[in-house]
Amino acid sequence: MKKVVIVALIITLAAGAVFAEVNASAWIAGRAYTIIGDSVENSHPQAFGARDMRFVAQGQNEDGTFGGLFRYWQRGSQGLATPEAFGFVWWKPIDQVRLQLGRNSFGDFAVWDIVRGSSFYGAARDGGMGTLLRESEAYIGEKHQVHLLSNAFEASAFKEGGAELSIYPIDGLALNFGIPYEIWNTGNGRANHVYKNMLAQVVYTIPDTARIAFSFRGNDAAEKGIDISGTYPTLGDNAALFLGVYFTGVENLGVNLGLRFMLPYKDDDADMTWNYPFLIALGASYTAGDFGIKARCEFGLGGSVKNGDTVDQPTTIFFELLPSLDIGVCKVFLSAALDVAAYNDDVFFPNPVTLKKDAKVGFSINPYISKTVGPGNFFAGVRLWADGTKVNGSSGDKDTLIMFDIPIGMVVSF
Repeated sequence: MKKVVIVALIITLAAGAVFAEVNASAWIAGRAYTIIGDSVENSHPQAFGARDMRFVAQGQNEDGTFGGLFRYWQRGSQGLATPEAFGFVWWKPIDQVRLQLGRNSFGDFAVWDIVRGSSFYGAARDGGMGTLLRESEAYIGEKHQVHLLSNAFEASAFKEGGAELSIYPIDGLALNFGIPYEIWNTGNGRANHVYKNMLAQVVYTIPDTARIAFSFRGNDAAEKGIDISGTYPTLGDNAALFLGVYFTGVENLGVNLGLRFMLPYKDDDADMTWNYPFLIALGASYTAGDFGIKARCEFGLGGSVKNGDTVDQPTTIFFELLPSLDIGVCKVFLSAALDVAAYNDDVFFPNPVTLKKDAKVGFSINPYISKTVGPGNFFAGVRLWADGTKVNGSSGDKDTLIMFDIPIGMVVSF
């Protein structure tokens, strides 16, 4: 930890010597899950703790034409830590052009101001609160079927290391491009692989009213073909089109809309055509005095696999509500979520097995409180959830597995 502080101070001092304007900030979060349990008979309750630490330094010259950002982020628990450092430099040779090299792991360009988990919950997410639904890739049974709520927006966020180019031809209009030059880390640095995974976006902003983005994201993962060697066929993502809208034209009301259409993929060797689900995501946030409410939902529709016969993939529905009330001494929240995967066919996949799949229903309830003290926040709550898994881990007649924990957390920034 001492080395981290020393390095952070060196970076800040060095940036101060180079840039006319330098800002530095730190953020620390600690969480304790005081008890963790489930509905399994004779199971043993557990307890767990974790922490996060971030340091950010950024600066620019007097003209605001050249600058950079450095971020260090360390996450860990029980003596283990996962550090990550990333940053980027940028240059605006003219007001209409901005070039950036490096990496922003938090993502650029996406229009997900409400629906993204960190935006939806704010600091409470880092304090251990919020639903756990859709955080497990195995939630509805098959890894390739799962898509997180933010997937209607996710790939329109450029998180890879590489180059970003933004062009501003007229007021309110931006043309954004992201090229993942650091994709060689995946083991394939060929030029065609790099450029097949680039992002292109058109964004128009109406001040105090709306931001609208239309994006195309390349992805050649599907070109590896459909894998039929396991119990279920699997396929990587393909190129996709995205529409993102953030509406702020009504006082105290924000509305998010996200659409994703992933291009179908035909595998001649496997004699299959894969139609990815069409994703529709909505989010809303409203405040009235001491009362506030947020909501987000996502629908996955129309997915299918064709191999002789057309077999529908499950229709997925996710809905979450987060009302809050400031009662003076603290702020009270109630997170409630519902997650459904409805299977339309008795035959789930045509090759190599046929199964009848029952609908899976997950739910989550999380009342919690937040107490703000200057730059810090204290959180405490109770979480109860079920993700559709049966007690024996199968889809048999066993009771649904219900889980719970009692987390407390603190977050401070300065």
